[in-house]
Amino acid sequence: MNTKLTSAIFVGALSVFGASAASAVTVQNINWDPNAVNGNPGQPADDFVGKTTYTQWFQTASAENTFSPRLTIDLVNLGALAGSSLTGTGIFAEFNGINSVVGDPSPDTNPADFATNVQLTYGFGGIVVNSVDLTNPAVPVFNLDLSSAWVNIYSDAALNYGNTLPETVDAVDTTYSEPFLKLKIDTLTLNTIVAGSNLFGSVDAYFSVIGGAAASYFDTDNQTNTNGGVSDLFYTSSSQFKNGDNFTTGTAELTGDTRTVPEPSSLALLGLGMMGFSKFSRRKFAA
Repeated sequence: MNTKLTSAIFVGALSVFGASAASAVTVQNINWDPNAVNGNPGQPADDFVGKTTYTQWFQTASAENTFSPRLTIDLVNLGALAGSSLTGTGIFAEFNGINSVVGDPSPDTNPADFATNVQLTYGFGGIVVNSVDLTNPAVPVFNLDLSSAWVNIYSDAALNYGNTLPETVDAVDTTYSEPFLKLKIDTLTLNTIVAGSNLFGSVDAYFSVIGGAAASYFDTDNQTNTNGGVSDLFYTSSSQFKNGDNFTTGTAELTGDTRTVPEPSSLALLGLGMMGFSKFSRRKFAA
């Protein structure tokens, strides 16, 4: 064996690894490219961007995946929301610049559909209102307790989300044995303004990945949250409650980074290549 052959073994092993790392991935029929910024026209600078629509409300129950009667918004008595839990459900409409409509846009993205015969939905809750500071009634301050907060993302082949509003259990059922992602809310900032007969709100939050089938792809610690710690994903949303309503709808965006996790077969091939290189090196120096 000569130097050229040695180099071929080494380069070949790395090329197998590199080819695997460059491929799009699929988890629970959700398809995306961890390096989407290089692949899809118009993809924002962030490696991962998920766009969603959602419904939210206040309720008394705060336990995970638990839904109870919704509380009516009374703008002259927002303090009555103390002890309630901000809860909601949503669905992803876009994943890294890819929608779920084949043939749209034209030319289509690659892959054409981020969710193959499934819907990617989510639920959140346990965001408990400790109190509402009404020192300035036009700018109420909601003091929140996140110790019981939960966020779960699900892949589901039932395709039943969106049949009724507001959605509840259809958002948190799944075809699989575990969620696509389980998230922890590290920090959450809620800004609200009362104008006319509306309560306008916006949320900025940082999430950490704590479980789920796709956890290894999203657990990257690349976000610095408002407490100075590290998180995996940044979430921003906006919505408005009308006086007398018991739920509202809004839009949200989830951004962050995803990474390629090599398949075991790729790692095995790389290992075999390196073993061959190592054995040759030992034989060469022994001679």
